[in-house]
Amino acid sequence: MFKTALSILLLPVMILSAQPQNLQYSNTVNTYGWWDDSDSKPAQPNPTPPNTPKPTPPNTPKPTPPNTPNPTPPNTPTPPQPGVPTQQKGFDFSNILTLEERLNKKIIGQEEAIRATVDSILPYTAGIHDKNKPIATLIFIGSTGVGKTELAKELVNELSKNPTKSFIRVNMSEYSLEDGVNKIIGAGLGYRDNEKGGILANAIKANPASVVLLDEFEKANSLVHKLFLQIFDEGYFSDGSGNIINCRSCIFIATTNIGAEKLQQAYEADVPYEDALSYVELDLMKKLSPELYNRMEPVLFKAISEEALMHIACNKLKKLSEKIYSLKKVKVDFDSSVQEYIQNYGYNRKLGARPLNRIVDKEISSTITRSLITHVYSEGDTMIIAHDGSHFIASHLETNK
Repeated sequence: MFKTALSILLLPVMILSAQPQNLQYSNTVNTYGWWDDSDSKPAQPNPTPPNTPKPTPPNTPKPTPPNTPNPTPPNTPTPPQPGVPTQQKGFDFSNILTLEERLNKKIIGQEEAIRATVDSILPYTAGIHDKNKPIATLIFIGSTGVGKTELAKELVNELSKNPTKSFIRVNMSEYSLEDGVNKIIGAGLGYRDNEKGGILANAIKANPASVVLLDEFEKANSLVHKLFLQIFDEGYFSDGSGNIINCRSCIFIATTNIGAEKLQQAYEADVPYEDALSYVELDLMKKLSPELYNRMEPVLFKAISEEALMHIACNKLKKLSEKIYSLKKVKVDFDSSVQEYIQNYGYNRKLGARPLNRIVDKEISSTITRSLITHVYSEGDTMIIAHDGSHFIASHLETNK
């Protein structure tokens, strides 16, 4: 009896002991929440066929084969080829190697200044200049009437596809007060006339590739000089509204009379062009600050010789004669007395060749105008201009028909 009862109690233990010890259950919970006994084996992932590439995660760059150059990123400008002049929007540098020769035909007696000006542009056309700065930043140094402004004008005429729009002239003497900065960049937000902008900001916005002439640069306020220190150093400035004005496609030319007398004395003493700068450099740094001066390339202008003066006079008279003929079909000739008068009164040491400009543009032009109004000229007639010792006179020669 006792053995029978003990057998009954031990029966479940014996059954369990008879089960295999390595049996594993693969029952899992399906998505519906109950047990799934459909498969007694553990779930296995789908086998991957051999030689099947692994999926590439999104936005993962494709591997570059060995010895293959890296692909060029999108929107990356192609650098210019070595030795090939650069084309800049608004400027044409394709004939840069003949620019010096062409300028020497228009600006007489300033060969060294022209060469220094062209040399300052060459690094840009070769693609080796600092891309965070303007194309060139120059300061023309010399007395009045030696061709500083004329060279700037002829430079833009030679380089620009639209010289009228690409020449920005700023009279720096008008910005001698502290508010000069606002006039240049524009009034700040919330101030009156903010919508008008600044004179330089508006001009460069309209024509990013320009020759900017800063006439009488030393007369500007020190705050204005600090503004240009940033422009020359970084190639941009912020206007009154906070907009960035990019100046890196501009050529800046400042003009100054600082040290003009010392420079003249150096040339009269036959000091070489390369050494003459030492006569005026300290004066320039004192007036402009060493930091500002060091960011500009100095270009020296010599006093005009008598030979150069007569060459300039011939060019101006030729242009005037061509202008009259194109408009009225009347030839204009000049008597030898005109040449003598220009030699005597066309040049002044302090004023340079400005008296010559006054003689041609005022006195001789007025004489021609009065003669055209007084006499009846036919096509092909000739007007002869002479000087009788007190004033210019015009004679009318009719064409023989």
